[in-house]
Amino acid sequence: MLLQPTERVGNPRAARVPSERSRTMPEAESEAFILFEVTAKPDAVETVKRLLTERFPDTRKFDGYRTLDAYVDRADGRTFTLVQSWASREHYDTYLAWREAQGDLADFLQYVEGEPRVRFFDHVDA
Repeated sequence: MLLQPTERVGNPRAARVPSERSRTMPEAESEAFILFEVTAKPDAVETVKRLLTERFPDTRKFDGYRTLDAYVDRADGRTFTLVQSWASREHYDTYLAWREAQGDLADFLQYVEGEPRVRFFDHVDA
């Protein structure tokens, strides 16, 4: 199976590679790495891009935020993957609850097909 390449959405930034220090710090053990994937409805791709661009600044100010980048699949042009890291799963859950309370999550999800696919990962010291 061939993997399809993706392209970055929003402002291009240099890729963040964790330093040796950050990989060995005690708090890195509880760090949450999250992939959040949605497929935009065919007529809502530009709306999804706009909403991500508008809402990322507030996300980046939220307590526990570490990194956030968005990518869109080049093959279909409407599958978006948000690659995130947070200080902990609790920080992410608090952030998500805030987005839900604001109505932002429901507003965003009206432009996507189906449910978001959310996966949580642990760092492998390799």
